[in-house]
Amino acid sequence: MSWWKRYSWVFWLFYQVLHSTSLLVNADACGKDMVFKETLEGKTLANHVFKTVRATNDAHCESQCFLDDRCISYSFGTSASGEKHMCELSDSDHFMHPEDLVHRPGVIYRSAQNTCDCPKNSTCRYNFADNTHRCECLPGFTGDRCQTNIDDCASNPCQNGASCQDRVNSYNCTCATGFSGINCQTDVDECTSNPCQNGASCQDRVNSYNCTCPAGFTGADCEWLKVGTTVCIGAKDDKFGRFTIPVACHVLNFKLVYVSGGGISWKTGETKAYWGTTNKNNNKHLNLHITDDSNNRISPPSDFPLLDIDLNFMMYELPGVTNMDRELTFPELSPPLAVTAGKKFRIWVDQDLTNILDGNNDGQTCADVLIKKQNV
Repeated sequence: MSWWKRYSWVFWLFYQVLHSTSLLVNADACGKDMVFKETLEGKTLANHVFKTVRATNDAHCESQCFLDDRCISYSFGTSASGEKHMCELSDSDHFMHPEDLVHRPGVIYRSAQNTCDCPKNSTCRYNFADNTHRCECLPGFTGDRCQTNIDDCASNPCQNGASCQDRVNSYNCTCATGFSGINCQTDVDECTSNPCQNGASCQDRVNSYNCTCPAGFTGADCEWLKVGTTVCIGAKDDKFGRFTIPVACHVLNFKLVYVSGGGISWKTGETKAYWGTTNKNNNKHLNLHITDDSNNRISPPSDFPLLDIDLNFMMYELPGVTNMDRELTFPELSPPLAVTAGKKFRIWVDQDLTNILDGNNDGQTCADVLIKKQNV
C-alpha cells in the first residue's frame, strides 16, 4: 500500500472516531438523545430549512444536526441549485409536515425518531435535556394545542361602522360607504372629484358633499342657472311665456320649476295640470314646447316622438314624468345648443302654438326657467 493511501485511510478512521466521540460527549453533556432511524432516498423537506452548510459526507451532516438544538431532520447531497455535498438542517420533519416532503434527485433525507404530536398550526420544539417537547403556536393561534384561532376582530379594529372579518393572524375591514383605509379610518373626500360646478365651493361630508352655489345657480352641483324672472304660460291667444339667456354658452337642456297658476287644460272646466292636459285621464301627457323667437321648436326638438300626430296635436311623454310634477326637465339637447348673450326664447302650449282647437283652452302656469350649460 502506498504511503498516501495509508495516510488517507488513517485520516478517515481518525475522523470516524472523532465524530463518534463528539456525539457521545455532547450526549453526555446535555442529555440530547437523537436516533436517526429512517433514510429516504431522493427526498428532502421543503420550507423548513434554517441552515445550510457544506459537509464531507452523510455522517458529517448528521453531526451538524446533532450539534444544533433546532435541528430535527436533515438532507444531504445535491442542493436545489446543483451544489454537491450540501447539508440542509430543518427545524421540522416529514411527520409534522408530510405535505412538504418533496422529490429531489441526488439527496437523502433523514429524520430523528418522531415523538411530537403537535398540530399543523404549530411548531414542535424539542427539549433534548429531558426528552420532552412543546408545541409553539404559529402567529394567530393559541391554546394548549394551538387549536384556537385568535379572534383579531375582538379588539374592534374596524372603525366608522365597518364590519370585521377574522383571518389567521389578521383581519379584514369592509368599510361603510364613504370611508377607506385598513381600518376604515379615513373619510373619503368626495370633493376631490370637483363635483361642484360653475365656481361653487365644495364642503366634504360623510359619504356626501355640499355645494355652496354662486348667485343665480342652483341644484345639487350648482349645475342649473336661473334665467330672468318667473315666466307665465297661457293656454290660448298667443299667451306664450318669454325668457332671455343672459350669457353666451352651450345649452345642454332646460328645466321649468312650478311657482304659481292653476295649470292649463284643453277645455274650460276640465281638470288642469301644470305642464299639460288631463286628456283621456292620462297624467303623463305633456304639452309645453320651447321655441326660439321665430317659433322654431327647440325643446323637445322637432324630431322628438309625439302623440296624436294625426290630429296635429303635439303631446309627448317623458320617462317617469307626470304633468303634475313640481319640476319639468326637458330632454337633453344633442348636440348642445350654441346661444349668444341675450338670445330670446318662448314657451308655448301646443295648441296655442299651432292655433288648432285652442279656443276653449283655459288657465296658465307660472314657472322659473333654468338652463344647464357649458361655457363657450
